[in-house]
Amino acid sequence: MLKTLKAILKRDKYGRVAPLKRNEIIVDSSDIVIAFRNGKSRETKYVIDYCHKKHKNLRVYICNK
Repeated sequence: MLKTLKAILKRDKYGRVAPLKRNEIIVDSSDIVIAFRNGKSRETKYVIDYCHKKHKNLRVYICNK
């Protein structure tokens, strides 16, 4: 069963790192992470690297256009 997580962080509290912190919360709460990588998004690369650091079950799909 899939569960939904709502992770909203205020920029005034976390500043520019709010999106990265949000992604860490999502990864930490996940059993498996599925990432779609186009090679351009630094945020997606950060999530992939964070998953490796946390030894999370990760599936990465490369999207070429």
